[in-house]
Amino acid sequence: MAALLRCVSYFSFLTGLLSPRDLVDCAVRQEIGHLGLCDWGGLYGHPVFAQEAARAGIHAVFGVELGEGRERLVLLARDQGGYRRLCRLVSGYRLEQGTVRELLEREAEERSAREELFVLAQEADLLRFAVERLGREAVRVPVPPLYPFDALERAQAAAEEGRGEEAQRPTREELRRWYACDDSAFNHPVCNAPTRDGLTRNALTRNAPTRNAPTRNAPTREGSSGAGSAHADSAGGVDEDPARRKCPAPESPRSRQQMLASVEFLGVRGVAAPWVYYGVPEQRALHRLAVAIKLGRHHMRVEREELAPKGSFLPSAQELREAYADAPELLQESERLARSCTLSLLEPRPLLFPRWTAGEGTAGEGTAGERAEPEQRARAELRMRAESGFLQRYGRSPESDARQRLEHELAVISGLGFAGYFLVVDEIVGIAREREIPLLGRGSAADSLVAYCLGFTEADPLRYELCFERFLSVERFRERMAQAQKLRNGMRQGAQGAQGVQGAQGAQGVQGASGPSFARGGANVLPDIDLDFCWRRRDELIEAVIQHFGEGQVALLATQPSLGFRAAYREVARAFGYSRLELDRCARLLPRQIPESMLIQGRSGDLSVLEALFDRAPELRRRRQRLVGGLEERRRELALLRGAFGLTGAKRYLGLHPGGTVLSPDALASYAPLERSAKGLPVVQWDKHVAPHMGLVKIDLLGNRGLSVFSDAQRELRRIGGSLPEPLQAKVGEGAREDALERDERSAAMLREGRTLGCWQLESPGMRALLTRMQAERQQDVIQSIALIRPGPAASGMMDSFVRRARGIEALPELPPELAFLHQSRGVLLYQEDVIRCLARICDISLGQAEVLRRKLGERSSVRGGARPAAAAVRRFYQERCAARGIDPRLAQSTWEQIERFAAFSFCKAHSVSYGLLAWRIAVLMAHRPATVIAALLANGTGYYDKRVYVDEAKRRGISVLPPCVHRSDLSFCAERLGRAGPAPGGPAPCGGVRAALRTGLGELRELPQQAAAAIVREREEGGPFFSIEVFVQRLRQRGVVLAESMVERLILLGAFDMLEGTRPEKLWRYRLGARHREEARERLARGEAELGLDGSIETRGLFPDALLPRAPVIPCLPEFDEEERGRFEMAWLGFTTAMHPMRLHGAWQERQRPGATELGDVTEVQRQAALPLSEAPSHLGREVQICAWLAAMRRHRVRPSGSRAGGWMCFLSFEDETGMLEVVLFPDRYRRFGGELAGEGLYQVRGRIEQREGAIALHAEALEALH
Repeated sequence: MAALLRCVSYFSFLTGLLSPRDLVDCAVRQEIGHLGLCDWGGLYGHPVFAQEAARAGIHAVFGVELGEGRERLVLLARDQGGYRRLCRLVSGYRLEQGTVRELLEREAEERSAREELFVLAQEADLLRFAVERLGREAVRVPVPPLYPFDALERAQAAAEEGRGEEAQRPTREELRRWYACDDSAFNHPVCNAPTRDGLTRNALTRNAPTRNAPTRNAPTREGSSGAGSAHADSAGGVDEDPARRKCPAPESPRSRQQMLASVEFLGVRGVAAPWVYYGVPEQRALHRLAVAIKLGRHHMRVEREELAPKGSFLPSAQELREAYADAPELLQESERLARSCTLSLLEPRPLLFPRWTAGEGTAGEGTAGERAEPEQRARAELRMRAESGFLQRYGRSPESDARQRLEHELAVISGLGFAGYFLVVDEIVGIAREREIPLLGRGSAADSLVAYCLGFTEADPLRYELCFERFLSVERFRERMAQAQKLRNGMRQGAQGAQGVQGAQGAQGVQGASGPSFARGGANVLPDIDLDFCWRRRDELIEAVIQHFGEGQVALLATQPSLGFRAAYREVARAFGYSRLELDRCARLLPRQIPESMLIQGRSGDLSVLEALFDRAPELRRRRQRLVGGLEERRRELALLRGAFGLTGAKRYLGLHPGGTVLSPDALASYAPLERSAKGLPVVQWDKHVAPHMGLVKIDLLGNRGLSVFSDAQRELRRIGGSLPEPLQAKVGEGAREDALERDERSAAMLREGRTLGCWQLESPGMRALLTRMQAERQQDVIQSIALIRPGPAASGMMDSFVRRARGIEALPELPPELAFLHQSRGVLLYQEDVIRCLARICDISLGQAEVLRRKLGERSSVRGGARPAAAAVRRFYQERCAARGIDPRLAQSTWEQIERFAAFSFCKAHSVSYGLLAWRIAVLMAHRPATVIAALLANGTGYYDKRVYVDEAKRRGISVLPPCVHRSDLSFCAERLGRAGPAPGGPAPCGGVRAALRTGLGELRELPQQAAAAIVREREEGGPFFSIEVFVQRLRQRGVVLAESMVERLILLGAFDMLEGTRPEKLWRYRLGARHREEARERLARGEAELGLDGSIETRGLFPDALLPRAPVIPCLPEFDEEERGRFEMAWLGFTTAMHPMRLHGAWQERQRPGATELGDVTEVQRQAALPLSEAPSHLGREVQICAWLAAMRRHRVRPSGSRAGGWMCFLSFEDETGMLEVVLFPDRYRRFGGELAGEGLYQVRGRIEQREGAIALHAEALEALH
């Protein structure tokens, strides 16, 4: 069977084009039996490649390419020992611990390296070095083919060697195939035009310089720059050395004669090992475009040496035999080498549990007897810590149920061998508490009483009736281990049965297979303990964890994001020479992701896919109709779309998991390949799905901005002298005060009215409507709303049933005694814990067995809409148990219908409780102390809406918003005390006895560098207030910060010097006059008419120097800027206004305040009334109104008729004005008609009817028009 040992996948980050799945797919069609994956600098795709190769019956060989320039080689792992060496070599190289030679020499010190690695290299010096260190048996010389695989390349190669007459004449079909894949495939005459210097450049940037984009092939924080938002906005990079940050240009091939000479001279074997970078010749142009994006260049400025050698597509077995017809032994040797590589990554590795280090030290320390019993010591230590926490939580006389629950959990945790894991997590929690880093345990870990006693969570599992078996159980462990073994056996049998199956039948098998499914064994039942920390201090915590557990034993997990459609479009447009302004204009309306079917159509050149694209985004259709370039610009955009379709799904860079942290008992580099992040932290090259399969234990240390907002709001409150509201002063164990916390009248009124803008987890349009519909009043309602708001409950009818029952519209169903616990959730199986208890009580089985059944109910079919055998088996078991127990068939059937209807959409109650407790506390703080919460929210840069929306919300709540001030402002927003306040009507003072305002931070000023803003704050704190603008500038200059005069003028116009004497116009005039005098003085100094004094001042020369000095100007009294002028300055340089609403700055808004006739959109004229203030919408139910408001948020939703996969798109819009907010709905027909008017944030006029649904008010739009 033919072998290809040097294949490059898309894990080379825009060098290779094929995914592991595509690579295997092509190999099956081309009758290749052995494939070697050798991406440069990483083992990113190896586990996925192993899964895909096993399903297709391909023998997988695992390797890596390392080095740069002439020092490049390929290393292949023969077995598990060789793979560990690959991990160490990659980690050492990417962590800059040595050159390739130095690292290889270290590994060669152990003789076993000769039997565990193969080395392929083409440079003579490197070959000699490898032979000296590893021996001839471990070294191979890759020999290129006799001629390129493509017919035209064969003819060109023969002509160059003087064998033109002997060259086979290519056929017309072969020539067409070649020209279709020439590098000029993207050189559309409209997209490119010749220039005076003979180069071809994009017509839009005809003389633009080459773009030098920053490197992004690096672990970045998820959710920041690059590709997709998660991956489209990642920030950060991997290696500081640019040469190691990207995959370098492919190795320049040596001639066949040189390689054969090396074989003969060194006495080593040669192998047939051509490079494979893409699948078919037609993809070479796409390869060129990908390389241009990687390098940050125009696609016509990519040098030939920076591309893969021509013919680097995946050849067929017949093409390989023809290319090595003169040396068939090379093909035979490549097959023998491939068979010698027996490594398999299909089997999951044993879990590598980290060592807990507290108590008597690490598990590896102590006597031999102590080392032989690490698990017993861990069990004893866990019991001691849990008992101590139990005493603090429940006192010395706990209820018997609590004691029994603790004993049960400790027995299960210890019996499954997870005691050490809990101790490791407890040490991380202890590190955070020592540093006073706010933390919150979430997820199913809150189901555990042991976790509660250890302080991982604040959710009492007894108080909130949480189920430990949802978190961990013996039955679930056994079931998952059996499933993993069954999956491994099936994959092994499938791989054996598929050996030798080639051609179309094999290809169909690959295409129909599902994606990789990792058999993770015990890792799949590892207790999932997720911890949230203050997002700003998470890096500090990780550094402390590394110091605590040991350097080299802790690393972050990577993500491997793919380019979405919008991100691919942006990257292609950059490579075509588009400016950033044009990019934003073109790409902002494209969908981030598109279905696979549309991708296939687009890649095949089917332009009908554009109509489907326009149906998804009507805004895009209107924009395309307005393209100023007409037909030519539309053709140019088609070329961009063609490239975007081709590169959607490509890997652009390596990202950082938001919190995944891996700990190991020994040096992690021996078990996993590592890189270094831009912040200097090591990063595992695999993602969270692969890491457990490879035996790595992951703990999520996540950043939570909501936690930071709550902590910062309390700190701000203390800083301005306020006090916490009474409900938040309760402490753990104070039952009466805890009960008082669960209901607060002021907070209840805020929830019922949906005025939760700025409240973490409670501020989205859907959530605000839900809170109003269910008339939420208590902490319990908030917890339930977090479970209800997800798409599943809404689509299944769970949300509607719950709301109708909560409002008394629908009667609660009659529940049998076994299901009485469902009264709290209105008879709805809202939580996964409810499903577990329901199955356990009806079927009379343990909670652990019930959890296994619940998980089977949630398993999806491998084919969309297909049968679910696991669910059918659960139903049979349920019916048999009900019959055996003599349960009324009608009750059994109605209960099963509830289980079947809601089980797939139920939510983890422990997670709802954990987040609900924090969300309720933030809501209570917002209801009583709104200024501090909004200040903390804006300072943390979080929230569902734009920053401007929260500023306007503060104004609607009666909070004064103050401009930036050099004497009062911090870097970001902060609360500012205005004085004492008496009791507010209906409750306590706005901020606990003090009046508070919202002060804008200096860092909010656009184009003011953050280091300059920080320098202003430091200088004020250390040197005191600034007594004039000149003193301000001079003191900053002494700190090495020189502000441009235009920036100082912006500060004046924004009010940053309002505490100084004079109006803003007077200060501006005085500063500009001073600037003119300083310029004149500098000119006199340059002419020699003055000299520089010892204090830095400029002294005039002459007999009577004072007579030559200009008189001090007399500044007239100038009036202050009016509110509208100040608002325009603020919108331009802050992005929001501190006084008036920004919509008042638009002349269109002023016009819409007067009745009259107008044409709204592209419909008929209507008699217009004055725009309705949004706060008055509830008094206009059922009436047609017009509003003129500012768009705050927008989301699209696909609707499908019942029983049909077809459907349309509708749009939900959130509008706000100075009086309130209102939700607007564009149904599919209106969205298709008016969607083109939507152009992001701005002023709009909308006509429609005010409707109400169970208390939630919305405007059903009939027409919409943009006014900006």
